[in-house]
Amino acid sequence: EVACVAVGGNLASIHSKDHYDFVKGLIKTSAGPNKQTWVGGTDAVKEGVWLWSDGSKFDFTFWGPRQPDNAGRREDCMALVNKERSNMKYRPK
Repeated sequence: EVACVAVGGNLASIHSKDHYDFVKGLIKTSAGPNKQTWVGGTDAVKEGVWLWSDGSKFDFTFWGPRQPDNAGRREDCMALVNKERSNMKYRPK
């Protein structure tokens, strides 16, 4: 996030399926399939309460089952993995 802010931006915050698809497309185009890429989700302030690093509301629910999972309460930052195949389903709020 610090590197993004230094050049006038933020890590991505995702608020709709269109945003999600756009970010996944960027990841696939620039990094390739099956690559992990950081986005702006964090629960560093309060464990289990997710926020976007740009201060916007964490209101998107398209994540896969049990995601974001925080991997045993050891991860405070969110990454997307753009898998070639995905069983994720859109679950609008």
